[in-house]
Amino acid sequence: MSYARAYDAKKMTPDQARQAIERDARRSSKPHRPKPEPWQMNASQRRKELAMLARYRASNHLGLGEDAGWAHVIGNMLRVLMGQVTPESIQAEAQAYGLPPLSTDAVNDVAEQIGGRAWGRPKLYKPAHAGSLLSLTSVERSEAGIHKIEASDETIEERKRRLDRERKARQRAAKAALRPAKKTKVEMAKELGVSRRTLYRMMKNGKAEM
Repeated sequence: MSYARAYDAKKMTPDQARQAIERDARRSSKPHRPKPEPWQMNASQRRKELAMLARYRASNHLGLGEDAGWAHVIGNMLRVLMGQVTPESIQAEAQAYGLPPLSTDAVNDVAEQIGGRAWGRPKLYKPAHAGSLLSLTSVERSEAGIHKIEASDETIEERKRRLDRERKARQRAAKAALRPAKKTKVEMAKELGVSRRTLYRMMKNGKAEM
């Protein structure tokens, strides 16, 4: 299609029209990226939080945790996110988090276990199970800003109470966001076109409300 047929010549020069057509052609030729599925988003969030935990422990000179635990959680996350897992990919992922090389025996064992489960779509370890494997504490979880992995030292009852508090906090935040901001007396007086003294008198007589 010529630029004259595609664009209004009165609004742009021929060169501008040609550039616009070329730009649109480039955009349409880009491959469409499907929207990530929830399980993919959860796995990506798990990956971010594993890196956060590794950085937190290293910066605070804490024990990094058992190699087998890290290997299991990383291997499971890679299996879900990438569809496959190898000893090399587990070690590379751990290195990206700043962890030292994990035990070769532990990594090979995990890769064999997880990689051999080929039936159905792999499921991400539950937050409590991942937290147990990583020996994640409540203090680490809070200070590292982790939200999708549960602390291993938190009882079921404590977890239920915390989740209930977090749910109510989200509800309050949502209600506050929907609630219109209160106007100041100066803003209200200006809107009504009266002085503040007149506004006070109107409020006293019930003719105006904040």
